[in-house]
This record gives sequence, structure tokens and C-alpha cells, in this order.
Amino acid sequence: MNRSVICSLLLLIFACARPVPEATGSYNTIYIFADQPVRERVENVLASVYDKTIRTPQEEKVFTLSWANLDSLGRLSTAKNLIFLAELSGGGKTSLWVVSSLDTVARRRVAQGRDWIFVKHDVYARGQIAIYLIAPTSTELASNILINAKMLYNLVDSSINERVKKYLYSPGFGERERVDIEKKLAKQWGFTLRVPGFYSLEKFDTNFVWIRALKPERWVFVYFETTDDKSLNTKYWLEKRNYVGAQYYEGDIILDSTLTLEESTIDNERALKFSGLWFNPESYLGGPFVSYLFYKTEQKRKYIVDCALFAPIVRKEPYLRHLNIIAQTFTTKTEHH
Repeated sequence: MNRSVICSLLLLIFACARPVPEATGSYNTIYIFADQPVRERVENVLASVYDKTIRTPQEEKVFTLSWANLDSLGRLSTAKNLIFLAELSGGGKTSLWVVSSLDTVARRRVAQGRDWIFVKHDVYARGQIAIYLIAPTSTELASNILINAKMLYNLVDSSINERVKKYLYSPGFGERERVDIEKKLAKQWGFTLRVPGFYSLEKFDTNFVWIRALKPERWVFVYFETTDDKSLNTKYWLEKRNYVGAQYYEGDIILDSTLTLEESTIDNERALKFSGLWFNPESYLGGPFVSYLFYKTEQKRKYIVDCALFAPIVRKEPYLRHLNIIAQTFTTKTEHH
């Protein structure tokens, strides 16, 4: 099958409007329900979809896959991320249960290869994503997963970002959102970020702003230059990133050998996204970073929005996710401020 249709209206099981509890457990764990024959055919393919690591400098897995049978759904029903795998003609308990939840139209579309993925939020718990992957056979299911690997990864990853963002800016997560800093950024520099309550405005200059939180230490800075040059490249970014490190961070440098680059977007602009490790040769301290380079035509500015973290001992991926969420709130649309 060459396309996928995300559909959430055809599963009859979703019609129940009963109150549900809050989702529990780790954002990084995905529970996968499948009959043994389906698991044997699909396990390696699905693992390749979610087998992503980040260097912090230790390798940390973004997701942990935990396989389960349908009998354990009762105790796992409030988990944050669930995936159900089913064969349309399968005789296993999971396949029979999932397929029995399809109406006639949905079954026909799955049989024809027109639909195979069904997504629903808050089915068994609030703040949960449940993904149902169904195909006529496990071979076709494995093929669909392989073809749509990026989409499947982004479904879970984006859902987690949305849920974490909600909590990151809620009063219950800490102090109230720093609207005072957001207004200052908008008024003085012509851009803004959403600033969580436990961040402070650490340092600023004509074209540089640094917000920071402690325990563990993490920060976001914005650096910009006014220019007609719209080009985006690694050489420019590395030169400016090391300049900022020397100017404001006591000589921090980027370890070139750890650098990775991918295409991204920020504030509806094409961006280069850099990831890797920063290091201070004087203190021998370092940690992971994520950085965006992009151009805003209406301002004639080239921006770097950069997130970094110093958090020895603790797991760093959750904090990097927080930082990346903050970076993605960058905007030059400041009218409401």
C-alpha cells in the first residue's frame, strides 16, 4: 500500500463516552499488544521505527517498547502510549478483539488496503494516544509499517510533545508562565518565546537573549544578525555558535565530531536543526544541545535558537524534550504581547 489514512471514527469501541482517569507511567514507554504470530512477523520492523537514540554524551533511547498480550490490558489501560496490532483474518485474541470493533465499512476498507491505521486520543485515559494497526495479513502489516515509518514515529513523538507542552505551561507544573519576560522579549527584540514559570531572564544584549532554569541547569538562547543573506549552512552556524560560546558561556565550544544535521521548521520557516555535544575546555564540563538556524524575511534577520543542558547523572532526554518545546514556541508575531 502506497498511502495511509489516519481514521478514528470507524472503531465502534470508541463510542463509549464514559469518564476516564488520567494517564499514568512514562512518556517514553510504548506498550504494544499483539498475538504471538503477529509479533514474530512485525517485531523487528516496529523496533526499527522507534529505535532512536540521542547522545547526551551517553546514548539514551527515546522510546522503550514493551510487548504485552491482551490479558494485561486491564492493568496497562492507563499507560500513555498504546499500539495494537491485528490481522484482519487472524484467529488470535488480540486480532479478534480489534477486528470485532470495526464496523462493516471499516473492515471492507482494511480488506481493500485503503485503511490500516486508526488513531484515537484519551480512549482509556486522559493524556493517552492509542494506535490500532490492522491489515489483512501480518506480512502486509509489516510492509505498511516499514513504508510509513516516519509518520508512525512522528505520531507518537508529536503526541508526547503536545501533552508535555500542556503540563510545561500549566500552573500545576511550577510557577505561572513568565508573561513578563515574554512581553519584554516582544517589545525589546521583536520576537518572543513562551517561557515556563521556573525560567528567568539570565542575560541579554543587543542581539542576544538567554533564559535559564536550574536543577538541572538548562537554557535557551536566541542570537540574531541583520543581513540580506538568506543562506543557511553549517559553516555559518558553527562560527556563530562558537562565537556565542566564547562571548557569553566562558568558552563553550561545539564538538564537531558529534554534530548531526536535519531539516526542520520553526515559526513556519525552513530551518536547519543541529544536534550534538557542547564542551567547555577549561572546566571539562559539557552536555547535549539542539539548535535551529533560520531566516525571517520580514525582519531581514538570521536567527539561531539554541537549547542546551548540563545534567550529570540524570536522564537527559526528558529535559531536552522540554527545551525543544520551548524553542518551537519562538515567533516574531508579537502583536498579542
